[in-house]
Amino acid sequence: MDLIKIGKHIAEKRKALGLTQKQLADKLNMSDKSVSKWERGICLPDVSVYLELCEILDMSINEFLAGEENVSEEAPPEEEETPGEEAPEATVPPRKIFVDVCGAVANPGVYELDADSRVFHAIEAAGGFLKEAASEYVNRAKSISDGEQVYIPTREEVQQQSLPALSDAGVNDQADAKVNLNTADKEQLMTLSGIGESKAEAILAYREESGGFQTVEDILNVPGIKEGTLAKIKDDIAV
Repeated sequence: MDLIKIGKHIAEKRKALGLTQKQLADKLNMSDKSVSKWERGICLPDVSVYLELCEILDMSINEFLAGEENVSEEAPPEEEETPGEEAPEATVPPRKIFVDVCGAVANPGVYELDADSRVFHAIEAAGGFLKEAASEYVNRAKSISDGEQVYIPTREEVQQQSLPALSDAGVNDQADAKVNLNTADKEQLMTLSGIGESKAEAILAYREESGGFQTVEDILNVPGIKEGTLAKIKDDIAV
């Protein structure tokens, strides 16, 4: 039984009826996450929802299990093509993305994932967290895009960077650890957009002379740092 083939067929039937994943999920009294898993071939619907799903999507059980139409013993008559009628467009296969997973994971590397993947998919592809991983500081539900790097910090790295406290949900409100202006070294500062070696050294010099940054806006006091630079890095820095 080809789960991916069945999932694609479910998606095709749903789209042909003009339904979104959420609308189909609502009709089944289920979450749209379940529908998403079916359509990506991660799992099959429970037997208890087979009949209702087939009825909504107007397909037979045999068609559902085969993942394609026209699976009955008697072949349906061929439809004559109407002159001037455009042939239906071929189904576009799901787009793939490549993501670099590194840090405290079992198998760091570049992985090919579905375009709608989340951080937890990338972590699973890399073999899961290592025991020293600071998993509570990772937003596993965050969407990821092509060419993105997913870095999993260790608990030691978290402590050294003085990351902010956790939210009530037990997950850091930030998708990734921010660069702390008061503790980061030159190499960490240079990971920020628009911050080269000279500006990183200027930030370190200002920090030493002034005794540290009180707010992220204090970085404007550093020679060479303008409003445009702050706008690009404001969401990536902390004090």
